[in-house]
Amino acid sequence: TTGSTTGMVWPNAFKSVIHGGVSTNHPALAAKAYEMQELKQKMRLAKVALLPKLDVEAKLARDIGSGPTSLQDTEAKIGLYFSVPFERSQAKAKKSRTQFEINALEQKTNALQGSIEAKLKERLINLTYAKRLHDMQKKQVVLSRKLFEQEQRQFEFGSSDFFMLNTREVDAFQAELKAMTARINVFREELAIMKLNAQLNHQFIQNTLLSKFTFSEK
Repeated sequence: TTGSTTGMVWPNAFKSVIHGGVSTNHPALAAKAYEMQELKQKMRLAKVALLPKLDVEAKLARDIGSGPTSLQDTEAKIGLYFSVPFERSQAKAKKSRTQFEINALEQKTNALQGSIEAKLKERLINLTYAKRLHDMQKKQVVLSRKLFEQEQRQFEFGSSDFFMLNTREVDAFQAELKAMTARINVFREELAIMKLNAQLNHQFIQNTLLSKFTFSEK
């Protein structure tokens, strides 16, 4: 006889993570955000290095132009004076390089997010069709059960034979099997969405894996 094989309940907690957008806590995007923080810190340091050292340059200009000094002392001051624009050139180059790295990282981050979103949309479409198929299979289960029950009553009254009764029962069982398979496909698509959103650390999954590991150890 048939049983309630389609009565499996998917954990309600999973429904809260099945959505169409990329999780803000996605580890891949979080890693990119961390890289961006480091680059912006480098940019801030590069901008600090570009701040004008007016007091140093003013002192050099005043000292060089304030009366007779030894040639050696003047050369030292001129060498120091010209080291300032050299350091600023280095700082400008570092700033430009850092800005290029920031732009490149932004493009990579956008491309990564776009890729995840595209895959999520595809999986959400698959999930929609999987749910529709499951609903159809559930209706088929209800219909096949009714046909089996009717055939059973007719058999009890002698207006049917064992062959027809057995056929109805097999049909009802196969309908439930198909419904269960369709339900598993829904689970599979939901798990795929969770995987894309890097949410396999969900408490239910972790508890399930832990229980499975403990059982295998015994």
